[in-house]
Amino acid sequence: MPTISSAGIGSGLDIASLVQQLLAAERQPVERRLAREESRANAELSALGTLRSALSGLRDALAALRGTASFAKRSAISADANLFAATAAAGAAPGAYEVEVRALATAHKLASGAFPGGASTLVGSGTLTIGTGAQAFSVSFPAASSLTAIRDAINGSADNPGVTASIVNAVDGAHLVLSADETGAAHALRVTRSGGDGGLDALVYDPGALESLVEATPADDAEVRIDGLVFTSASNTISGAVDGLTLRLARAEIGTKAMLHVGHDHGAVTDAVNAFVSAYNSFIAESTKVTRYDPASKTAAALFGDAAVRGIGGTLRALLGDQITGLPEAFDALSDLGITTSLDGTLTVDAERLDAALATDHDAVAALLGGAGGFAPQLAARLDDYLAADGQIRAREDGAQARLEDLAGRRDALARRLESREAQLMAQFTALDSLVAQMQSTSSFLTQQLASLNQQLGR
Repeated sequence: MPTISSAGIGSGLDIASLVQQLLAAERQPVERRLAREESRANAELSALGTLRSALSGLRDALAALRGTASFAKRSAISADANLFAATAAAGAAPGAYEVEVRALATAHKLASGAFPGGASTLVGSGTLTIGTGAQAFSVSFPAASSLTAIRDAINGSADNPGVTASIVNAVDGAHLVLSADETGAAHALRVTRSGGDGGLDALVYDPGALESLVEATPADDAEVRIDGLVFTSASNTISGAVDGLTLRLARAEIGTKAMLHVGHDHGAVTDAVNAFVSAYNSFIAESTKVTRYDPASKTAAALFGDAAVRGIGGTLRALLGDQITGLPEAFDALSDLGITTSLDGTLTVDAERLDAALATDHDAVAALLGGAGGFAPQLAARLDDYLAADGQIRAREDGAQARLEDLAGRRDALARRLESREAQLMAQFTALDSLVAQMQSTSSFLTQQLASLNQQLGR
């Protein structure tokens, strides 16, 4: 852009400053108008984002109430958690069971005799083959090896299917201890020796042949009686005794029986309902914030008076107040579950009434909330429409974004126009300054000529 940094040669005017003031007077009203429009568009875009987030959170909260997942959850309560705990899979049949834990599953553990010389004592050479259940592996010792070397070779074997070796230093010396990683009779240990100098016989456990190692802990299965029927398991976590139930045994006590109660998990439903109510109330709070008018400051929020937002809120409130046809009259509205609308539009939950409804007819509550025509699927479908790529929220966001892009283009156009105007003004003022300079020069010449003529005439 052409500029002049000094005053006009002929006129004495600060042309650069004068041009900038004229440009500012032309620029400022337009920029203020563009800034106001940008501020409104950005505020609308932010408010729509807030509304979208609230609606999305509400839709997410509804997921736990749609279908039968939350309602199919079961609770399993042990009357004596010191004996056993239990969990129930979704859909497990409600009922009560008498459980007696008669034995816990244990992992086989074998211990060697004492080696008074300690862990460095050389035991012997040869090959040890160690089995646990149907699996076995071998470790070889070409020369006489110590307890430490034998322990490390067992633990470091790549073929080891689940046997842990350790050394226990007792008052009578060092003992090699072998432990099966898995519990139950099926994982009993067996140790045989082949080759070598025979010293490794001290570590053999081959029932019926040679038992140099002694059982520190036998390999036993767990045994429980459920309603008088015996069930055994290699693990203390028992699945399969009753369909959908898992027992975790903690202590065996023959003759002591405790009840196991399996029922509908009302807590899961209550949590899902409370999460939905909380999400809905968050939507109400956010929608109120972006549409309110403050009479004290006389300021309106970005979406004040917005028909689309009012329509969304009104539709959701209407759905929540509807009755579901085809259901028992006692359970065909949210109010039957203690879910009611307050004066400010938020929802409240009467916990006692909800618990009573669940206890009275769990399946009816499930149908009302999550059934094919229930509230959760209906609300979720409507929210899907609002939040879709071609839905109301997206259309409004696209409109606000388009306005911002248009405003950015108008700013660029203003900058280009002012640049052209600056060049025009500079050219005009420069020409004017040159004309003034010429006139001043002519004036000076005429003044000199008149003065000279006066002298000639003796004046």
